[in-house]
Amino acid sequence: MKTPSLILMTIILCNLSIPINAQILTSRQQKEDFDTLYSLLHQVHPDLFVYQTQKEFEKKHDSIYCLLNKERNLSDFYFIVSPFVASVKDGHTNFTIPATQDRIDYLNNGGLTLPLRLKIVENKILVDFPLISCSIQENDEIICMNNINSQTILSQLYLLLGAEKGNAIKENQLTSYLSTLLWYKYNWGEKYDFTIKRGKKIWKESLNGISQADAFPVLKARLGKSLPQFVYTLSPDKQTATLQIMNLYQLPQLKQFCDSVFSVINREHVPNLVIDVRNNKGGSSAGVDMLLSYLSHDAYILYIKTDLKISSYSKRYNEQKHPETYEEIKNLPDGSLFAIRDSFVEGNRDKADIYKGSVTVLVNESTYSGASTFASAIKKSHAGKVLGETGCPTVYFGNYMSFTLPNSRLEYYISLNKFYE
Repeated sequence: MKTPSLILMTIILCNLSIPINAQILTSRQQKEDFDTLYSLLHQVHPDLFVYQTQKEFEKKHDSIYCLLNKERNLSDFYFIVSPFVASVKDGHTNFTIPATQDRIDYLNNGGLTLPLRLKIVENKILVDFPLISCSIQENDEIICMNNINSQTILSQLYLLLGAEKGNAIKENQLTSYLSTLLWYKYNWGEKYDFTIKRGKKIWKESLNGISQADAFPVLKARLGKSLPQFVYTLSPDKQTATLQIMNLYQLPQLKQFCDSVFSVINREHVPNLVIDVRNNKGGSSAGVDMLLSYLSHDAYILYIKTDLKISSYSKRYNEQKHPETYEEIKNLPDGSLFAIRDSFVEGNRDKADIYKGSVTVLVNESTYSGASTFASAIKKSHAGKVLGETGCPTVYFGNYMSFTLPNSRLEYYISLNKFYE
């Protein structure tokens, strides 16, 4: 998706394009919101108890409910309820990290924020780039901030988001919202005492926070341009073509890219093809089938089956997105599970206009959702080999809907489907 630079910078600094009004939530309002959240999770999600027992889930519910006995601000409420949803360990079922009006007002009125753009990579806090002139450099590791160990900080932040495997898919989102989350959690702004590690060297450095006006030009220059989503390169000896594919949801663009690239590599008889879907967060099954259609493969089934939780919400979703499924489920009772069976995709090895060279697919733990399905389909269809491990197990969730809590106006997502690869 293309995001204008000005909007992107606003999101980076304030961390949400639609602000939530600053407010204090009463105990009653918090309980109403939590009751709504709890009810919708049960109504919509196809299986809350893959990674925890129902008893464990209910115990967490009861513990949180007991905490909602006093007034608190919006960010404190978010820090209480978000880990409850994240405990489902579904990367598609999570809260959106909010930007409260008091955070936005603070920045707009000269409040200070991090003087470094930080990123979270492989359970470490690293410097993406400094926003001011200082001795700290890109990729220096922050091992302590304001006397709090970075691992302690990360252990709290990881609790806010769910994921089936590890923390890799959480890290990009937490990176984008890090300054806001540190402000919510620790009220940091005016001054930062860092302990820095570069190789074997460790030292301390103190920096003042900077204003939004000072941060904006640097962020705009470094992050204001959209990264290309589809990239083709050919090795100098013309023996290996590499396709870097960052999403599987921009289907017209993906088709245009593949039509162009495969016409070249087929004409030039390039013997080796690398498809790099590392850090690809996914997309639709249609994107998976489309990309595979350019490769020589055996017959395959994308999903063995897909469980759909029947509710008024899943009926509405499928009426809009998948009319054929809606016709099958529209009269089914709410609360039941409906098993969707995928049809075979026929093999295509006899076709002349497909790529028949050696195919290698690169994945990592940030290869998620539809991109993970693509890697699985490569194996099942014997279209090539896969190097690395994705962020999804063989059973995971997807096709989510957005909801908003009535009082806090916090936004969250719940998966509708459980996929069996």
